[in-house]
Amino acid sequence: MADSCLQFVDGDQELVAGVEELASEKWNLNDWGVDYNIVAVCGQPDSGKTTLANALFGTQFPVLDENEEDVATEGIWISTASDTKMLVMDAEIATERWFERSWPDGLENCAIDDILDYEVVTLPSKIDAPNYFDAAVAELRGRFIDRHDPNYLFKPIYWKAVSASGITYYFRHLCYTLDEHWDVLDYKMSSYESAPDFYKNKNYLAEKRCCLFETQYKDHIDGFYDMTIHHTYSEFLEAIKPIQEEIDAKGITHEYLEQLLGHQRNAMATFNAAVEHHKDDTMYKAKRDVLRSQCNQKITFSTYEQTPWGSTGLVIQLLIDHTHQKEDAIRERVQQEVERCRKEMKLIDAQIKPKSEQYIGIHHLKTEVAKKDVEISKYMLRIDTLEAANGEKDKIIARLEAANSKKDKDNFHISYLKSVRFELDRHLPAQAPRLAPNLSRLMPRRTVVSSSTRNSDTPR
Repeated sequence: MADSCLQFVDGDQELVAGVEELASEKWNLNDWGVDYNIVAVCGQPDSGKTTLANALFGTQFPVLDENEEDVATEGIWISTASDTKMLVMDAEIATERWFERSWPDGLENCAIDDILDYEVVTLPSKIDAPNYFDAAVAELRGRFIDRHDPNYLFKPIYWKAVSASGITYYFRHLCYTLDEHWDVLDYKMSSYESAPDFYKNKNYLAEKRCCLFETQYKDHIDGFYDMTIHHTYSEFLEAIKPIQEEIDAKGITHEYLEQLLGHQRNAMATFNAAVEHHKDDTMYKAKRDVLRSQCNQKITFSTYEQTPWGSTGLVIQLLIDHTHQKEDAIRERVQQEVERCRKEMKLIDAQIKPKSEQYIGIHHLKTEVAKKDVEISKYMLRIDTLEAANGEKDKIIARLEAANSKKDKDNFHISYLKSVRFELDRHLPAQAPRLAPNLSRLMPRRTVVSSSTRNSDTPR
């Protein structure tokens, strides 16, 4: 594809990423405003639509490859026409879907020209009569680009609410909306389609404010005002053209100046009538001043050198008005900046307030944590004291357990000696008195230990 063309939708009907930035950079669409037109060339495959587009608008959509094989257009490609502000689209396929659809109630009998401006133009065959084809195409081209052609195709009643620099973003938003809500939109357009799922319809209604034009109202109004200024100023230029010719031939007179000012008043009245139902107070005043300034500049700078002394007052008044308009514009801009700064300050204050409250809360929490740390330190000191006391108790318990262990051994020995004495008494009764003192000496002394008196020996 030629460098002057960009693919907007690929063969899978997916939007090409980054095409918005490329279009704005390649064609400088920011300078176009709303003074542009769009032409889409659609048709069946191999019907010659790409060839016709290149011939009509000077685009470079490819037709044949190096092997002279047909190149089928995939998706939608976009380019600019030569020598005019026009975007040209080469679309992949146009089917007979228009004739197959069931129409909404009340529109069943509508023809295509009841909804669209519809006109049939026949062209000679490019293959059989190339010269006649070129001549017919040249004539048709004039209807697209020559505003003074009586058969000019873009009628004055057409208007655009989207500037050229935003058109690709606008297309992307439309494609997203159609893709996300196609079931609901298709059902609303065709009664034979099955009703959409309840949740899909609920989702569509929930997102309706961001669907199609609803969230773009301000941008549309801005574009509408720009379009109205352009249309009204163009009519003003056409209206004063005969007067300018008279001035160039005969010189400026007070009567001519009055006529010029009358056309300026008519232009302002036309502007007011056009935007009456779409007034945005701030935007209305700013855009009205733009139109008045353009008209004043045209009158002032085209007649000033030829103005006689008797009419200089009118021109000077125009210059004064123009200066005042600039001052008003500057004053309004300053006021807007002041308001913007005030809003930003309010926003900053609103953001700082919760942060200040959070800071106070954090400081309070830190104070509470410090108090808790002091209490914890006291508890830790008490725990250390208790652990030291428990250590002393453990030592006492260990000594008592050792004493009890010794006592148990002594008791065992005593029991053993008692049993020996018992046996002696039983088997040797005659000798028992004589052996008794010896057995008594063998029996250990009993030791009694208490917590109050640790070492006290008490004989049995």
